[in-house]
Amino acid sequence: MSADFTGDWCYGDGYDAQTKETNYRLPSWMPEDMPGDKAKILSIRRYDILFHATDESCEIVNARYTSESGHTGTRYTARITAKCSPDGEWKPKPKTFVFYRYKGNLYVK
Repeated sequence: MSADFTGDWCYGDGYDAQTKETNYRLPSWMPEDMPGDKAKILSIRRYDILFHATDESCEIVNARYTSESGHTGTRYTARITAKCSPDGEWKPKPKTFVFYRYKGNLYVK
């Protein structure tokens, strides 16, 4: 996974049913009064992704990256194909994710 996405992300604004995206934020972007859950961590590493809230582990098989620069910053996109399984029992199933990062926010679709 690209360095633009790696790290630990806190559960931010939650799931938006309309856009079908889940928001995560960098720990430093989490306001103290925000209702987000700092225990629901999304860990993104170079070769895998761990969804702590659902205890799901994903091995990255393929990744495509794009970026769009504007006057307020750069938005990064990663289209990920992965083999995912419940943590501790390796019964992988293919999944596709789209990650959007803009500054300290990450949206997962």
